[in-house]
Amino acid sequence: MHTDIIQYYKDRAEEYEKVYLKEERQEGIAQITRYLQEWFLGKSLIEVACGTGFWTERIAQTATHIYGFDINPAVLDIARSKTYASPVAFEVLSYEDLPKAPFGYDALYGGFIWSHIPREKLPAFVDSCLRKVPESGMLVFTDNTWVAGNSTPIYHTDQHGNTYQRRTLENGEDYLVLKNYFSREELEAFWKNRIQKIEYIELDYFWLLKLT
Repeated sequence: MHTDIIQYYKDRAEEYEKVYLKEERQEGIAQITRYLQEWFLGKSLIEVACGTGFWTERIAQTATHIYGFDINPAVLDIARSKTYASPVAFEVLSYEDLPKAPFGYDALYGGFIWSHIPREKLPAFVDSCLRKVPESGMLVFTDNTWVAGNSTPIYHTDQHGNTYQRRTLENGEDYLVLKNYFSREELEAFWKNRIQKIEYIELDYFWLLKLT
């Protein structure tokens, strides 16, 4: 079983967005879209791990400018092939390279990256996020909630409490993929005493966290 997460997303690039086609998740995706378009209205933002630009397309409908980055050139090739309603720039960087991203943006968005960061590295990631936006800025994250019978089963748990799923791509290759799930209390604990306002929204299959 493969464990290279970069290779996984490279191999998965062409089928990446099929995860958003699940019928039972359409309402949730529509709800996330409405929240993001409302929150980022008239704002410029950094998008961490933008992938194929699925959420970039939707946010660009109301945002003024987006700087998106991802570790994988294969998914960025797909993102760059799309047309956006506002100016968008892309760069190859990992979430750990966030300090290298430019300053001057109103907000930061991380869509479905939180669950792929090892728990032991999240405090450093939080620090990087806070340094990237002004005091009056906004941080937004979205990710999956655990839904028994719908979420991919947990295959392995490491010594840090990180959980992993076994995923099979259309080419038949199996990968062990880091995928953590968090309670509201766990998420809020990372930001407590560091952010003035924490807004948590839980949907059937997703959660949103707005930090101001």
